[in-house]
Amino acid sequence: MAGAAAIAQQGITPATFGVGTVFSVRLNPLRDGSNFGSRVGAIAKCPVDPATSKPKLPESGKHCDSVSGHALSGGTTF
Repeated sequence: MAGAAAIAQQGITPATFGVGTVFSVRLNPLRDGSNFGSRVGAIAKCPVDPATSKPKLPESGKHCDSVSGHALSGGTTF
């Protein structure tokens, strides 16, 4: 999606998305159909429920930006 230096300039580091983090990302797929793409907008990170220490998941068919308390990384809009 981008080089490590470009991602770091956006404030995204390995610590931003720890093990078990649930997030949503929008991609423009490549024209040749291969499993790659270009990220569009920010990455939406689902919040963690403090009572259970588990991520709050979005409803089926929705993205993390629909969950109250979500965080955006690497941009201002999802």
